[in-house]
Amino acid sequence: MGLFPYDCEVCGGGFQRCGVLKHQNCLGGQFCFEENVIIKINNQYYQGLYDGDGYVKIKKTINNEKNTLYNKNAYPIKFHKFFDNWFLQQKVKNPIIASEIYCNSCFTNNFSI
Repeated sequence: MGLFPYDCEVCGGGFQRCGVLKHQNCLGGQFCFEENVIIKINNQYYQGLYDGDGYVKIKKTINNEKNTLYNKNAYPIKFHKFFDNWFLQQKVKNPIIASEIYCNSCFTNNFSI
């Protein structure tokens, strides 16, 4: 399937800058996205993990509200052109769609929730 780096709403994501601490003198690329991300689903922000496969594994809400989506996969809307194929292959029913995705560091440095 290949890796799908996300486009952070603030910095543009891995193609625009390297978000991997162990990369030395890197200016960004397909493998340079931060794994810890923040996504927005229905006006609620969640922390999650992104590994390049096109979805975020939801971990917790930003403000520690009750989280009924824990450990579920959310798909950033920017990958919509792949949805039909992914959902068919992975047998996804009722997918969770994230309207926004941020590098954790960008979100932390630019917003206060």
